[in-house]
Amino acid sequence: RSSVVGYAGRMASSDELAQMERILARELSDGGWGLTTGLIYQPGKYSTPQEVVALVKVASSCGGFYATHMRSEGDCILESIDEVVELVKATGIRAEISHLKTSGRWNWHKIDEVIEKVGRAVERGVLIGADRYPFCAAGTDLDVVLPDWAQEGAALAEMKRFADPEMRSAIIAEIDASSRDWSTVMIGGTWHQASRRFSGGTVADFAGSSPGRFIVDLLERDECKTGAFFFGMSEENLAKILAQPWVVQGSDASLRAPWGPLGEDHPHPRAYSTMPEFYRRLRGLGISREEAVRRMTALPAARFGLKGRGLLEKGAFADIVVWDEDNFKGTASYVRPHSFA
Repeated sequence: RSSVVGYAGRMASSDELAQMERILARELSDGGWGLTTGLIYQPGKYSTPQEVVALVKVASSCGGFYATHMRSEGDCILESIDEVVELVKATGIRAEISHLKTSGRWNWHKIDEVIEKVGRAVERGVLIGADRYPFCAAGTDLDVVLPDWAQEGAALAEMKRFADPEMRSAIIAEIDASSRDWSTVMIGGTWHQASRRFSGGTVADFAGSSPGRFIVDLLERDECKTGAFFFGMSEENLAKILAQPWVVQGSDASLRAPWGPLGEDHPHPRAYSTMPEFYRRLRGLGISREEAVRRMTALPAARFGLKGRGLLEKGAFADIVVWDEDNFKGTASYVRPHSFA
């Protein structure tokens, strides 16, 4: 979509959608695995359900896979799950709900209905599952806190708005007027030397009387690349999600190293500790060692159609990990994330 429509906040035309379908078909024929959407982010947030279905049909016809960051993970999460389930029914594609969660304390009570909706679909043979990182803070770019109108066009457009005194003041005023608890928003990766000291602290720690001014100043210095962690999930709900047999681990993180260019960022601890923390939590829920390992190996391999992976059997690749179960644990934290399991 970004290649064809750009980051404009509008529907794609029929000609643009046809061009998107051609690009997707070409990439799938060249070895692509499928299609992923971020319907809460730019530019995916501007796509209609009909646009997504059209593209998923292309992926399905090529035997591809569909992973989605749903249109809502909070206020409209139930409607978003319905959209995914109906899409899978309409296209026959294998699908994954990326990092299933109920965001915002006021939405925590929806968890049982969320699990029921997905579970009922699975029982009826709908090819759908979900993944989840074993932490209660989300991690994404800090510019998601900007007003919707200020986000349109992505980083370059945001920077131009910051440079306009009138727009800058309007953005700051809207952020300051929001009801968000800024003690639940932690600064992650920063890119300007003057911003480094803020990583690992919350907006409330540094913002003073104007969170909006602090955030806009920080984003401007970092050219809108600042990362952030959002503490808005329930431990009890996390346990309920991890208990579901159709949930696998997903780090939602890029590969990192504690040294060199990859060690200059300030990632979420899930970048280093997803696997041991997922295993530890499943065992804590009374899930057997064998089932926990299956959820980390055979189940995701089957869901993504990876042949010869995830099982110890004749003819499969000899991917074998030997570990000391008692000492298999994560050591990364939100303040010191670059730390191996």
